[in-house]
Amino acid sequence: SFEAWEKTEGAGAFAIGPYGAWGSSYGYDDDEAAVQEAADWCWYYTRKRQAFYQVDTAFQDPGIGFRIVAIRAP
Repeated sequence: SFEAWEKTEGAGAFAIGPYGAWGSSYGYDDDEAAVQEAADWCWYYTRKRQAFYQVDTAFQDPGIGFRIVAIRAP
């Protein structure tokens, strides 16, 4: 959760996907790598949620991506 992420240290990022999935990262030396890791986890959990709920991909808007909502520099 975002509250747990706020308590971590080091460079980090928090991303939210269009279907409620989220991803986070922390403990990095630079914020660019932290953003990429948060995005990767968000993508992973978005795909996992789609498979679990059997979301019909015909109703998804490919233009809506995840959003980085917080970045913490080292």
